[in-house]
Amino acid sequence: MDMDDLAWQASNYRGLSPRRVRLLLEHGHLNLVAQVAVERGEWFCAEGAGEELCRAGYFVRCP
Repeated sequence: MDMDDLAWQASNYRGLSPRRVRLLLEHGHLNLVAQVAVERGEWFCAEGAGEELCRAGYFVRCP
């Protein structure tokens, strides 16, 4: 799966589902999820990437 595939799915299915984002992250596609969040403004990608980066210790959530 690449950026074009995700863009097609987002346009035809009105965005990426939380389930699809979770599956992408589980299969090690954090960079792709983050790229889609930045370039396409996909909310669930932004949320998933942020959570994954927090788990990895790159960010600390504010209360």
